[in-house]
Amino acid sequence: LKRSYENIGRVFTMRDGQIVNRWTDLKDILSRKLITGSYAISFGWNSHGFGKGRGFLLEEILLVAHGSGHNDTIVTVERKIQQVML
Repeated sequence: LKRSYENIGRVFTMRDGQIVNRWTDLKDILSRKLITGSYAISFGWNSHGFGKGRGFLLEEILLVAHGSGHNDTIVTVERKIQQVML
């Protein structure tokens, strides 16, 4: 990851290495770009998604089983119901 940052002329910081902060920042940016009525689909090992605080309403949750020895994937579908100032 550090090498990828350096290849585009950006310094890799400790904050960049902390995935929680990066996903939070990315969700904040995307939620500002999406218009009311848009859908956000998230895939992962939790159902956090974008959330009410960013103006999203949870529409559906899907649990995808991959078989023994593999973690399930949780899919959330959320609809943006209001613009929120972050």
